[in-house]
Amino acid sequence: LLPCDGPIVILRFQGCLLGAMVGDVVGAAVEGESAAYIARAFRHVDEIVALRSVPEILGGEWMVGRFTDDTAMSLCVAEWVLED
Repeated sequence: LLPCDGPIVILRFQGCLLGAMVGDVVGAAVEGESAAYIARAFRHVDEIVALRSVPEILGGEWMVGRFTDDTAMSLCVAEWVLED
């Protein structure tokens, strides 16, 4: 079994948060698109990250590289867990 306290748990917790945030930042540019569309439109994740902006569903432009409310909510929950 893995240890459930100590520095290793904190590192794992930080890694989970970082991984979720990176996934959110990259995924935000293609949110709502099918896997087939993404595979046709982009050969590598670097092409998604290289975009400057993408059209928003409700109009305007989404600046690629920004995190979404998903990350904001995850950070709120993480703060709550750490306070307890």
